[in-house]
Amino acid sequence: MLGLNHRQSLHKVLMTMQDQGLIRYAKVPVVGGHLHLWGITEHGQALAYDLRKNEPPSAKVFEPGRISALRLKHILGLQKMKWQALQTGWSGWKNCDRGVKPQRKSEKLRHRPDALVIDPSGRVIAVELELTFKTVKRYAEEVIQSHARQIHVEQKYQHVLWVCATAADMERMKNLLGQALEWLRARQSSAIRQLDAYKEQSGVTKVFRVGTTDNWTQQWHCSKEDRCGNLRNFLWTHFQQATQARRDLDSQAQEEQDWMLATDYSLILQTLTDYKNALWKKQQAEEARRSPAQQEQQRRAEEASRRYAEELAAREEAQRRANSLVGKVGKLFGK
Repeated sequence: MLGLNHRQSLHKVLMTMQDQGLIRYAKVPVVGGHLHLWGITEHGQALAYDLRKNEPPSAKVFEPGRISALRLKHILGLQKMKWQALQTGWSGWKNCDRGVKPQRKSEKLRHRPDALVIDPSGRVIAVELELTFKTVKRYAEEVIQSHARQIHVEQKYQHVLWVCATAADMERMKNLLGQALEWLRARQSSAIRQLDAYKEQSGVTKVFRVGTTDNWTQQWHCSKEDRCGNLRNFLWTHFQQATQARRDLDSQAQEEQDWMLATDYSLILQTLTDYKNALWKKQQAEEARRSPAQQEQQRRAEEASRRYAEELAAREEAQRRANSLVGKVGKLFGK
């Protein structure tokens, strides 16, 4: 990240940042020894956030006593992958598996990918760092079914990429996924129908891919010329979902800005403006189509109201005449 070639230079930078109170050091015990970790402090977070966004500093700081040795290898692996992505033209890294809890105790938390990242052609990829394998049944019933729904129904991303430590693990992962897909197809699962429908609609032939930590960014042949168009379509879909759910469109745009590159902000805002204009035109067209029917309905209501008023006036006039006649008869017999 710093572009340094010597360990001594890096150590000097880290010590300087520690002296400034930006980071802190800890020696964390793990299986087979220790790891030397550096993490951000409260003061570091206060200086790291973007003043232009008027956002509060992040409350996430490095607390050595809360480090999970079991999760540490996975977290450091994702950090390395994020660095690899940035070096190879990928962007918009978003962690999806942190701080996510069910809203109710009885609710089961659905499977989520480790991260979302945008490839150089603008496709949104869900990344799974698979350091330990699951059973075929779990891949079928939990993992693949969740991915199928989030791809086809919720349209949160467009592909899934499993990343393994070695080439041998990659081959095992391919075999496990193949068996899980066969298991689902034999049971005519809704996940298979969703994946088939997505392939037909999008034109893609391979939704799932598998790579290693060394080659995962090379699993798709990317065309950078398609980036704006693909990313715009992805944003447009999210704005449509926000409209259907009656969510604020500006808040949705801000949510996208929170994880995409700053250089993509103009594309997000332009897509939002175009979507709002298209939505306004659609509403105007619908109003125009409804207008003749509404006018006829209003005319009929006014006609019914006029007839009712005339009938009421006629009844009042008849009642007045009857009362007048009764008065005259009364006077006659009174004489």
